[in-house]
Amino acid sequence: MKLPAFLLASALGLAQSFAQATPLVYHPAPGPTIVPVVSSQGIPLAPSDYATPLAPATLLPPSGQQCKIGSGLYKIPVGTGNARRPLTVVSKSPQEMLSPMYVASDIVNVPYTYTSEGQLYLFLQHLLKPTDIPYTETLRAPAVKAFMAMADAAASQGIAIKLYSGYRAYDTQCGTFNHKIRNEFIANVNLHRENHVDEMSAIKSVNTRSAIPGSSEHQLGTAMDIVSYIPSGPHQGWNVEFEMDQTPAFAWLQANAYKFGFVLSYPKSASGIPSDVNPRTGYVYEPWHWRYIGPVPAGRYQACRARGMTTQEFLRALNKNPQFVCSVAH
Repeated sequence: MKLPAFLLASALGLAQSFAQATPLVYHPAPGPTIVPVVSSQGIPLAPSDYATPLAPATLLPPSGQQCKIGSGLYKIPVGTGNARRPLTVVSKSPQEMLSPMYVASDIVNVPYTYTSEGQLYLFLQHLLKPTDIPYTETLRAPAVKAFMAMADAAASQGIAIKLYSGYRAYDTQCGTFNHKIRNEFIANVNLHRENHVDEMSAIKSVNTRSAIPGSSEHQLGTAMDIVSYIPSGPHQGWNVEFEMDQTPAFAWLQANAYKFGFVLSYPKSASGIPSDVNPRTGYVYEPWHWRYIGPVPAGRYQACRARGMTTQEFLRALNKNPQFVCSVAH
């Protein structure tokens, strides 16, 4: 039996209030603490314990249909990106977009205790049977293993990070993007849905904050939105917001995520203003969006990141030359 939606919504508010009152987990840290890779029990881990190299994806039979955006005036390019390549670049370029048919075969459930939505079920667990608690998020198996190890290591330092969103099928991306277009018209009274110029303007605006279907790293099953608890303000809670980068958890991720194979996909633009579009990625700043590429390439990327190279630029270079390393010129 699943709980009624209104009861879940009410309980979520209570759960967030309860979480706010748990200083042991959410207390601020003086700064990024670089920690050894250990389990939640403090046992040192070897890379083989938490990091599985990404093998080429095995694809399932076709499941998606080409998405219709808005009225259908805008035609989504047919992606021709190499979906099977472990470190493939996913971007707005048709040559780097994924086909509607791409679905990796090793997509698995993420235990609810590691998800932000799972905090609600933890709060209500004495009211629920195990069969009532759903798996709300999925990822490719290597990414799940690495994320759980990273979350455990962070928890051992008093830092709480949770998975907000993981794998998104092409059809899910389609529904999400269309929903955000509708919200764009609601938020901007100067835009008129029946006006084709306004529709294209809305699509362009939304596409700086949300990927057009086929151009989302989430479809790979190795990209995820990671959140920490925002303790105050209008976005209080386990939410995907710019304030994420003001939390001790974000500082911890910046210092440690690469050890587990994770890199930040969408950094700030040169202006330093979070809401400004970074022309090198095509998106606004997303401090919550991390992609699993494996500890070895993620470790190599750190020198490139220090020189201002984006993850996409690094992966393009690495795919052309597997021995690529950053030099002073980059």
